[in-house]
Parts: sequence; C-alpha cells; structure tokens
Amino acid sequence: MKEVFKIIRRFCMEATDHELIEKLDAIDAVLESSDEDLRRGLTRVADLLREELQARREVARLDRKG
Repeated sequence: MKEVFKIIRRFCMEATDHELIEKLDAIDAVLESSDEDLRRGLTRVADLLREELQARREVARLDRKG
C-alpha cells in the first residue's frame, strides 16, 4: 500500500488542478458502489488529492497577495 501512496503523491505533483478534480470525481463514483476495503483505500486517495488541491489554492492565494 505504501507504494500506491508514493505513486499517488508523484501524480499529485505532476497533475494539473483539472486532472486532480477529474480523479476525485472518478473516485467518488466508485465509492458509491464498492466494497469496504476498496472504499477505505479510495477515501484515503481522495483525501490526498483534496489536500493537494487545497495546498495549491493556498499557494495561489498567497501569491496574489504578493
């Protein structure tokens, strides 16, 4: 599972905001109809993607403030 999270973190660093949002939408769709173990793993992945988006938004906000 550690390797999966490493891959996801690498993806987050290289992905555009739009790509992150697309992945979150796909994860949300799977979460609505999956088994419990898969749901837990995808929930963690979704949390990582949301954290990345939030961090990017905060950086952009601070950049605008100058």
